Amino acid sequence: MPDLSGKTSGEVRALLPGVTVTEKQSLVEDGAAGTVIAQSVKAGDPTGTAVTITVAEQAVIQYVDELTAVSGAFSKDAATIKGKSYPHAVNQRICGGDSGQTASYNLGTYYRQLKATVGQDDSSTSSTNTALVEVFGDGKKLWSKTIAFGQTYDLDIDVTKVLRLEIKVNKSECSGDESSSVVLGNPRLLGLSSEVPSPTSTE
Repeated sequence: MPDLSGKTSGEVRALLPGVTVTEKQSLVEDGAAGTVIAQSVKAGDPTGTAVTITVAEQAVIQYVDELTAVSGAFSKDAATIKGKSYPHAVNQRICGGDSGQTASYNLGTYYRQLKATVGQDDSSTSSTNTALVEVFGDGKKLWSKTIAFGQTYDLDIDVTKVLRLEIKVNKSECSGDESSSVVLGNPRLLGLSSEVPSPTSTE
């Protein structure tokens, strides 16, 4: 099997006459859309009679901070986690009198993935406070993590066919009266251009 990376599906079929080629899509935020990024039969292995290729498709991106919540709300100030700035951040203070917040968003079943970097803002006054962040899709828990200061956590979950997205940020452990700010850095929804209405309307 040749290395199919970077080739279009048409080029793959021309290169592999007699081989059944099955195509899958994978959303990408940047890169060469329309080209192969993975193959089921490794380069150098016997070709065989069938191969599945994963073809990159440019994602339509909707930042969560640009949506209006159906209920609840997070702050939408730019934030910094471990020295990296996130201009499309959503934030929630915990401890120091703040217990947390839950916000819900109507996705309209338009999107496939939710991605973000989760952590505590570098400006947090406590380095020991922790928070529990949970993400639900139509009532089903999709992601849960206890967020500690100085750490980053990747959020990358499947939200295919999800109508109502719910994000919960609640205090876990607090140190005295010091407060912390939990950040979802650049939370964004990825979808296919054929499935996301244009202009986007999810409110």
